[in-house]
Amino acid sequence: MFKLKRFKDAKYNAHSLADQSKAPHQKRKWEVTLIQEDRVGRLRERYPYYGKKKLKVLYEKEHSEEISTWKIERVIRRYELYPDQRKAEKTFRKRAQAREKPRKRITRLVKEGRPYFLFQIDTIVIYWDNLRRYILTAVDHGTKLGYARMYKNKSSRSAADFLYRLRYLVDQPIENLQTDNGSEFAWEFERASCIIFRIVA
Repeated sequence: MFKLKRFKDAKYNAHSLADQSKAPHQKRKWEVTLIQEDRVGRLRERYPYYGKKKLKVLYEKEHSEEISTWKIERVIRRYELYPDQRKAEKTFRKRAQAREKPRKRITRLVKEGRPYFLFQIDTIVIYWDNLRRYILTAVDHGTKLGYARMYKNKSSRSAADFLYRLRYLVDQPIENLQTDNGSEFAWEFERASCIIFRIVA
């Protein structure tokens, strides 16, 4: 129907019957400012594995300005701000190995009140201006003895260092540790715990 009308309007020119572009007359323009581009880029550098929704929350918290996930996605696509593929594959392999070797549940352990029978270890994140710090804490279930130390990151190396210092502090064998599934309590932390303790975590 429309082609026939177009054919008549074109005075029966056969070329008018060819399919025409269906693109909108007014295309969506690039609506991201240079400042927003810079801010999104910096956030992406700090959190390369975060999705656009998490980046949106961080962006609005840091800059007190609303931004759409569409704008964040456009910036990521335009400048190809994707995480390193090798690192992504390495992280995937680590998670797969962790699933193959699940940790024992603390519910299987009968808690005793003896000193240093069970230490509960956790990580607290604090923000001060533009700084972020991680505080590793350990509390003895029996005596309620507490120990804490601050680190610049929450890597497994930091957690292993904390574990060695805790062992030096109590100067006695520790039988069990209770941790959550945080990434800091894997790899180097697990190797350190195997050296120092007999763990049910």
